[in-house]
Amino acid sequence: MESVISYPLTSLAPLGTVAWVAIFVIVTIAAAIAVYTDASKQRRCALGMWPIWWAVLTLLTNIVGFAAYWAMHHSTLRREEDEGGNHGQ
Repeated sequence: MESVISYPLTSLAPLGTVAWVAIFVIVTIAAAIAVYTDASKQRRCALGMWPIWWAVLTLLTNIVGFAAYWAMHHSTLRREEDEGGNHGQ
């Protein structure tokens, strides 16, 4: 006995995959642009990396690079520098 439900949209299934890939690429590029913009405004970037390298890291690693940038620049894990220049020593 054949199934009562036909699946006319099964030929469109690859479009769902394309949509997810497109969303992933757009989010990755947006994250890299956000990191670059914020890093450009920082007085001094962590690890001495230039803003473009933070953006490239985010492009290559997506959420991992974005999370690393956030942790090193905006989280409570960030080490604040003393005004006297001791750097916490």
